[in-house]
Amino acid sequence: MLSRFAAGRSGKLNGTEQCRQYTLVTYPEALNRPGTVAPPIELALFEAREQMEETMIRWMHRIISSQQQFQLELVQHVDSLTGQLQIAILDKTLFQRLAGQLKVVSQYINSCDCAEMHFNIRPNTRLLKNAIDPDFQGIYAIREFHLLKKTHDFDTYQPVNVFALRP
Repeated sequence: MLSRFAAGRSGKLNGTEQCRQYTLVTYPEALNRPGTVAPPIELALFEAREQMEETMIRWMHRIISSQQQFQLELVQHVDSLTGQLQIAILDKTLFQRLAGQLKVVSQYINSCDCAEMHFNIRPNTRLLKNAIDPDFQGIYAIREFHLLKKTHDFDTYQPVNVFALRP
């Protein structure tokens, strides 16, 4: 996603100064080995105005809290083109279903002159605070999603809300 943040001569953000960058992520919990650190999984990335936040949270809560907790399997593999170690989700079906239901939030964001949500279901190592356990492969539980935001490209994401899934 390209950022539309630009600083003027005063150093303040101009143009889309009231926009914030948001991401919707989940932090998988290891079922087979407690304490194992896996990367968070990013579901959506988008920009929105801060005035829209309350409505977005209300709609996301309604959609996400109606979903059931689920499990997924994470595996490591070496990318054949780059030779780098990659992390993969074996079955993305439940994430794709949730992304489909969140399209209504995306349409709301778009109706307020912001770009629609970018759905990208992938493990995100940039959001990790600790190092990844080299032996993290296994089954993980997804119990909640976190909405995070930052005010500009060089800022770090801050928590906004947590949406729990049904047990």
